[in-house]
Formats: sequence, structure tokens, C-alpha cells
Amino acid sequence: MLKTSFSKWIASVLSFAVILSLFAAAAPLTYAAESFFDTAEQLAVKDHIEEDASLTEYATAQGSCSDGEYAYVAVQNGYTTLLKYDLNSFVCVDSSDRISGLGHANDMTYNTKEHLIAVANNAPDYDIITLIDPDTFTPTGNVKIKLDIYSIAYCAQLDCYFVGISGGYDFACLDKEFNVVKEYKGVDTGYTRQGCDCDGSYLYFAQSGGSGNIIVVYSLDGTYVDTIAVDNSDEIESIFHSGTDFYATFHYYGNFIFRLGLSEQKKITYTVHYDKGAGEGEMADTVVHYGEDTKLSKNLFTRSGYFFAGWTLQRSCDKKILGFTPFSDEAQWLDPQDVNDYALEDDESYVSETVRNGSVTLTPFFIKEHYNVVYGAEEGAQGYLPPELVAYQDEIVIPENIYSKTGFVFDGFIATRSVDNKTYGYLKGSDTPEWLPENLLDRPHRFYEGDTAVRMTYDGEIRMTASFKPAFSYSEDKSELLSYVGVDENVDIPDNGGALTEITEHCFLNNDSVSTVNFPSCVMSLDSGAIENCPSLQSVTFSDTLPSISGDAVKDSGAPAVYLKKDGKSVFLGWLTDEITVAQLNVAEKLIFD
Repeated sequence: MLKTSFSKWIASVLSFAVILSLFAAAAPLTYAAESFFDTAEQLAVKDHIEEDASLTEYATAQGSCSDGEYAYVAVQNGYTTLLKYDLNSFVCVDSSDRISGLGHANDMTYNTKEHLIAVANNAPDYDIITLIDPDTFTPTGNVKIKLDIYSIAYCAQLDCYFVGISGGYDFACLDKEFNVVKEYKGVDTGYTRQGCDCDGSYLYFAQSGGSGNIIVVYSLDGTYVDTIAVDNSDEIESIFHSGTDFYATFHYYGNFIFRLGLSEQKKITYTVHYDKGAGEGEMADTVVHYGEDTKLSKNLFTRSGYFFAGWTLQRSCDKKILGFTPFSDEAQWLDPQDVNDYALEDDESYVSETVRNGSVTLTPFFIKEHYNVVYGAEEGAQGYLPPELVAYQDEIVIPENIYSKTGFVFDGFIATRSVDNKTYGYLKGSDTPEWLPENLLDRPHRFYEGDTAVRMTYDGEIRMTASFKPAFSYSEDKSELLSYVGVDENVDIPDNGGALTEITEHCFLNNDSVSTVNFPSCVMSLDSGAIENCPSLQSVTFSDTLPSISGDAVKDSGAPAVYLKKDGKSVFLGWLTDEITVAQLNVAEKLIFD
């Protein structure tokens, strides 16, 4: 009956293939198994490109991009000239007229699906992207976005744009309509931000400095990968690619296009650390080449009274843990406070792409072989149930409740586990119970006699607390008794400090227990159907004077005897059956007490 997160772990402990599929769901692409060398060799393919724009005065190479056949370069001199180069010969095959309104034309990219060039204006219009027809060099419109940006790169694989956010090193993803989808935290290098590019697997941010240049590489999920040194004293302005060839524009005493030698690569490696956690023993690290299947070491850690169920994972780069949020079956890297359940890695499974940089720590997840189920009750209740020692796989059968609380009725046992103080209950809007922290718990699940549960906790003990609800419920001003749900045979109705005046319809409804009901003197009326379908009812007693009693106040409950307590005497007046009898009761009261 009981579905628990940790039973889900044990019943189908995640295989590595499942973890990979879950992780891949968060990351848009499968990445190559290699990273770039620390430096990028350069081969000049074109110099003094300002001459192709017929500019004899001072000019600066700015944004660039490629459609796979041609390269496009913006040269800026108070206005912008676009140059088109054959990628094989780097002969300029076309150029635009002078285009105004592109700002610095700091970066640009080619959209393969729309066949257009998108230009990040930068100063003075940081939030403007200009769209240009690459065949005619005609601007076709401006797009105003909700960010100030300095660079832009189109990703054909995801049909989206990545942009560098002005004023820092952060960047963002825009959808094909240029709406902001997500922002990412970038690495503060201290260099000047220039252009960027995307090849479908990585993002490349070109940055210039006083003694050289760098290219900062990120994966498409925003994870930092590497920094490539570009040993060139000229100022790098932009970067673009065609196939596997990368190019960059530079400016200092002249404007150049260089091909960058990014083909030499080195393997990314990360270290798997084994942390004994609450266990005992030692295990050596495992080094994993990113993208290459590597078998984890067999668990050697032990813990007395517990069995090993798998590994929890935490990565060093941001201390996030692989786990689940409530009611999610998709494992994610989460901040520790956001983890409701852990995702477990199988023992001796194969890993390859768990983390892209840094290390990952594996800690054994131990489950207690036996645990205690401790019964108790909320404050003010009385009773005792002995604790139970339960094997992890054994079924618990909830016993009959023997706890009681005056004026209240038993409302089920509420389960809390001591290992993390979570309560088994419901998230708002959900009908499926799960172990939840207090801040997410909308209402607890309630266990009653005969209910069963298995694998209630992986550590510590389970606390089963008997809960109670008021036997009487009232209107807001306490003048109306709305319902009685207790199980007492003899019911004394509280007077609420004299505020109670009315017993409403269905107040006593379908109650098999109640035998006698004693009404306080402040009650002035019993509504129609106030007592309905109470087969055990034998008598009702009023104090001081009879209230106004509806002719059908009692329905399907026999003919209870009516008593009136007055002046220290309790006198039988008759039976409460129908309207005639009610009238007779009033006559009897008058005859006896007047």
C-alpha cells in the first residue's frame, strides 16, 4: 500500500544507462570525449581586410560569421561595411555599401534555417539585434531584446541563439524568436569580452587582454569546459567556424583573419572519489576519461546492521547532488537543500559522462536491516502501544488504536521518519503520498487499523503518532453546533460559555455509538433532522427548560426518552417521536414544574 521513495530506489535501483538518459534529458547534446589543448596555433589567411572595404582611414574588424561556403566580416569606421570571402581562397567576392545604424557591429552570426545574418549592435544600442540579408547586405529589421548584449552565436542543432550579456561574463540562451530562455553564470577571466561562436557541441567566447587573448569554452548546458590561450599580441575581435575549422578576426596595426589550430586535443579526465560516509573501510580513487566507459570499483565499505544499496553522487564543481525533487522521476543535479530523494548509482556500473570537469564523490547508501516503529500520540492524549522491530522487507500492519483524548476523536496515525524528520503525506494538488519536508507538506497521510506498509525508512526509526480531531464542530461564532463525530456513548455537549444556542440539521448523523445526549441550558432550538439515523440513541436530557424542538428533529433514531433537569430534579417527560409528542412534552413540562 505504501509507496516510498527509497522503496522505489531498491525496487528498481537506477542502472547507469538510466542515469545517462536522465542526465541527457537535462543536457541538449552528447558531447565529444575530448577537450582542446591549452593553446591555439594560428595561420594568417587574410591581412589588412580594411583594404577590401576601400577604407584608407582607420578602421576596425569587428563581428564575423560563416555560412559554410563564405565568411562574412564587419569592418567598422563610424559606419559598417560587410565583406564576403570565399572560404577556400579568402578572396573578397562582394562587399556592402556603407551601412549605418549597426553601432559597433561587435559580433554577428549566420542563421542556417532562416538564411540571415544577425548582428549584435553593442554600443550604443546594446539591446538591438539587426537582421541582414546575406545576399544583398540589406538590413531587414531590428529586434529589441530584454538584455544588453555584446556577442551572438546561432546554434543550428537547437535552433536558438546564445548571447554574451554586457557588463560581465554571464551569457544567455534565446529562442528563435529572440526571447530569453535561460541565463548562465560565466567565468570571470579579467579579459575584455569580444565575439562568440557555437559549433553545436560547445560555446566559444573570444576575449582579449593586454598580453594576449583567450577563448573560453562552455558546454551547451552552461558548464565551463576549458580556456584556450591564443598567443597573439593583436586584439582578438570575433570567432567563427566552418566545419571543424575555426577562424578569428584580429585588430591592432591592421586587420587580420587567422585560422586557429584547434584540432589537437587532450582528453578530459575526472576523478571518482569513494567516501565511506557512515561506513568503515578504504577505497582508492578511479580516474575516468570523459566519454569513455569506465567501471566503478566494487564497494568495500561496510556498516554493521546495514546493507549497501548503491552510491549517492556529488560533484565538486558546484557541490550539487544527483537526485529528485518531490514527485519527479527525472534525476537532476540539485543543490543539497532541494534534494528530496537521492538517485543511486549501481555498484560496479560503468560511467563515462557523469561530470565534465572536477571530480565526483560517491558515498555508499546504507539501508538499515531492522528498524523500530514507535507509537505515540499527540499532546493531551492517553494510551500506550508497544514498539515494533521490523525487518526492512517485512510488512507492517497498523494495529487497533487504543489512544484517546477527551473531546476529540481518533483521526489516524501520522508517520514521520527520524533520519530526516520528513512526514509521509501529500504535496498540494497531489493525491500520491511521498516523504516530504515540512515546508512542502500540504497534509499528512493517515494510517488506520489494518493498513499495511513496507520499507518505511532506510535509517533511524519510524514514529507513528495518533492524531485527533475535535468531536464537536461549531459555527465561527460558536452559536451553532454543526456536527458531532465522536464515538462516546454518553455525550455531554459543551455550552461554549453560554454561546451555544442551536443544534443544526445533521448534527448527529449516522452515529452508531451515541446512546444519551445531554444538552446545556443555553440551547434554544433543535433543527429538523438534528439527530438522524442514530440507532443506539435511547434518551436526551435538557436543562432548565425545553428548547424549541422541530417536529422532525429526530429521524430514523427510534423514540428517545426525554428528560428535563430542573431544580436539581431529572424528570421524564415522554418520548420524542413526532410533532404531537413535541407538543405533549411542552404540556408535560408545564404541568410538572408550574
